[in-house]
Amino acid sequence: MNIDDIVSYDNSPVERDVESVAKRLRSNKGKTVLSEVETAKTKSKIVGVGPKKGWSKVEVKSTAGRTRKRKVVPTNESDYDVEGDAPNIIPSTSRKSTKKKIVQTVANVPIDKVSFHLPENAQRWRFIYHRRLALERELGKEALEIEAVMELIKEAGLMKTVCNLGDFYEKLVKEFLVNISIDCDNSLIREYQRVFVRGERVNFSPSIINKFLGIEEVNFPKLEITDNQVRKEITANQLKVWPKKKKILSGKLSVKYAILNTIVVVNWVPTTHSSDVATRLGKFIYVVGSKSKMDFGAYIFEQTMRHAKTDAIRFSIVFPTLLCSIILDQHPNIKTSSDVPEKRKPPLTLHSKLFGANHIPDIVGTSGVVPAARMMRKQEIVTALKDTCVMLNERKAQFELMIHSLEKEDAAAENESEESEEEEADTVEDDNADEADNSNEDASSNEDSGSSSEEAE
Repeated sequence: MNIDDIVSYDNSPVERDVESVAKRLRSNKGKTVLSEVETAKTKSKIVGVGPKKGWSKVEVKSTAGRTRKRKVVPTNESDYDVEGDAPNIIPSTSRKSTKKKIVQTVANVPIDKVSFHLPENAQRWRFIYHRRLALERELGKEALEIEAVMELIKEAGLMKTVCNLGDFYEKLVKEFLVNISIDCDNSLIREYQRVFVRGERVNFSPSIINKFLGIEEVNFPKLEITDNQVRKEITANQLKVWPKKKKILSGKLSVKYAILNTIVVVNWVPTTHSSDVATRLGKFIYVVGSKSKMDFGAYIFEQTMRHAKTDAIRFSIVFPTLLCSIILDQHPNIKTSSDVPEKRKPPLTLHSKLFGANHIPDIVGTSGVVPAARMMRKQEIVTALKDTCVMLNERKAQFELMIHSLEKEDAAAENESEESEEEEADTVEDDNADEADNSNEDASSNEDSGSSSEEAE
């Protein structure tokens, strides 16, 4: 047996384990590791005849004319340092992202007299506090007089969101939102469709919302409509395809859908981009305008649940008055002294441009709705003209009375001026007469004094 092939195993188990771990670590990094047996064999290798050549770096010319150095892998075990290589082997837990992360800074907010059902809800209060309220607005007199549109809103069950709106308390609604559980829509938990506000349990579900709105509970079918169907209906088939930018200009809508769009962007799907219609907004006004069945209770419940599942600040609170009314309907005495009714904006009016030539009247449409801006009949025109004549006659009588009174005042003023002029003339004559009398008296007195002086002489 060759003595060089014998491997000594006198090393302790601890040293062998350390060497094996170091070997595995270096091999995982891609370096070639030679065992003691292999090193021993390389040492006993027979060298050819001739002078011994030492290792050196070999220069290899590349095709581009540059020199490239080839490194020789070291075979000495001392060239490897486990402690130095280990940090490079351990994978990094944090990956560098190519995009910049925008850190959302939220200012501190007061929490005085705010009710939290759970301690973790207090962390969400500063996000709920800064969210914008999309407070509903009542419809103006002009909109209420358009029977076709009001019939559509009544059919959809949304009359309580545009007419006879009750008081709204901002603090109460935001406390309601901050106490909604993330799993409020999970039927497996105890707080399923329950929200605890100021020590009271408020039942909140799609069926409760529909019941409050007066919507009959039926099996609502799944709404399956395409963008082309929506485009054809709301634009009276003016556009052949849906635009590439996914938005339709509001000027392309028919009269009926232009009016609905004005109401929707304020009360139901709040947005500041009222000059164009996105796909989601277009489907909503399509449902209302075509009298399609939709579970509005589920829609409002879903929009409210989003406040419990996000920490975004730029997020509007929709249907706030409806939420406040549902809370007060179940617990009328839940208000406190800190709750103050919020002021609303003036009623929503309809601009005259909605009835202009840019919007096609819905005289013939797929929904079969009577057009909002209809032509007057002859009988109505005659009645309106008669009423105008009566009104003009009344105004004429008023004008005649005003003219008569003004003429009377002018005559009285002229008489007064004439009398004053006569009085002034009389006074002037009297003054002249008095002056003449005085002058005569002076002359006579002078004559008497002259005669007396002559007599004295």
